[in-house]
Amino acid sequence: MSEERLGRIEAHMEQLIQMVAKSNQIVMENQQLVQENNKIVQQNTNMVKELTEEVRRDREVNEARHKELLKEIRNNAYDIDYLRNVVSKHDMELHKFRVSQ
Repeated sequence: MSEERLGRIEAHMEQLIQMVAKSNQIVMENQQLVQENNKIVQQNTNMVKELTEEVRRDREVNEARHKELLKEIRNNAYDIDYLRNVVSKHDMELHKFRVSQ
């Protein structure tokens, strides 16, 4: 082989070595980025689990409170009906009393 050709091959080899080194550096940087992203994803997953649990607990509390409120409303409706009946009876008694005088 000629000296010129060997020189070009050596130059290409040096370029290839530099390209491989740069490629390896990029791969290492990408691995670090992937590790950081994995940590962030894990943190987000934990946060979502905690929020899901909190929402579940809140829903249970809200459902229980809703049942209590419905019960109170029913009781109030019964109380209102009872009081209306009592007032009606008193009105009737007052009317009878006034008529009898």
